[in-house]
Amino acid sequence: MDNVSSSNRRHARRWAPAAILLVLLAAGGVPRWQAQVHARQLAARNAVMNVQVIHPALSHADATITLPGTLTAWSDASLRARSSGYVTHWSADIGSHVHAGQTLATILAPELDAALEQARSDQATAQANFDIAQSSAQRWQDMLQGKATSRQEAEQRMADLEARRAQLAAARANVARLAQAVTYTRIVAPFDGVITARAVDVGTLVNAASPAELFHEVQSTRLRALVSVPDHEAGSVGIGTVVHITGGSRTVDGTVSRTAGAIDTTSRMLQVEVDVDNADGAWLPGQYVEVTLSPKADFNGSSLPVESVMYRPEGPRIAIIGADGRVSLRSVQVVRDLGTTLVVSPMMPPETCVVANPGDSIVDGQQVRSLTARPVSSTS
Repeated sequence: MDNVSSSNRRHARRWAPAAILLVLLAAGGVPRWQAQVHARQLAARNAVMNVQVIHPALSHADATITLPGTLTAWSDASLRARSSGYVTHWSADIGSHVHAGQTLATILAPELDAALEQARSDQATAQANFDIAQSSAQRWQDMLQGKATSRQEAEQRMADLEARRAQLAAARANVARLAQAVTYTRIVAPFDGVITARAVDVGTLVNAASPAELFHEVQSTRLRALVSVPDHEAGSVGIGTVVHITGGSRTVDGTVSRTAGAIDTTSRMLQVEVDVDNADGAWLPGQYVEVTLSPKADFNGSSLPVESVMYRPEGPRIAIIGADGRVSLRSVQVVRDLGTTLVVSPMMPPETCVVANPGDSIVDGQQVRSLTARPVSSTS
């Protein structure tokens, strides 16, 4: 019995160090293992991106667009000289209301007057030579009938008559040209309007070859409102589109009168014009206005904030979160830009979960965690 007890004690002493080592390893390893498990769980949770989601709102086809516009004169003319000389008189200053045909300034051109007088003298000479050639040709034709001369002599007289006729026509044309040039010594208003610039004074030397203007005139009783419409709205804006023009405290209604009919490749805009009655002179050419258009659209779309639309090489896209919490990138078409919001098609159900501000790193099929959704204000 004592031998058995002694053997057990020896075995206990032999395994005691191993047992103590196992206890120590367990005491230190379990916390480390628990820490590793916790770290893996935390990494897995962090791998799921938290995203803010929104629900799209219905955007009706009768939504309006407000764009900046500029008022321009109905007629705008830069008046220059067609005859060289010195200004002897001017009668219209800036702000002057003038009538069509009214003389604004007079130019003294003595060389032109002298040239006209010489041309008239040349015309008189050509007329006299023509009259002599005509009577001579008639006599030779009578002599030819009486066989008193040869046919060759008579034909030479007729050829001389035609040459004198051509000389007379050239002289008359020269007189008409110079007479017309003399009329250009008067600078006249081409239409009823207002003088907005004057660059002449008495004694000013003007040159017909110079591009400098002498007066500038505008017709402001009727104006044009110029508006540049973005290309994605161009298809819904045309002649007859209803507009509201606001400038200062005044607002008038109108319709689109004409469009350029093509998109400018530099600005990607469609030029649109609206005729504006300004008989009371309340507005001035060059004035800034806001033009609100009601496009003739035939669609209903979904309204989303501008930051929710991603522009990828393949086109505009949005990130939609499915029931499984995974992202699905969907292609959309931007059909209207309302400033802070965009109208996109196709239209989506109002319960659709759209990522509010997707980053460039978001990919199709990515697992995300949705935060509180916020609705988008509907547009109409």
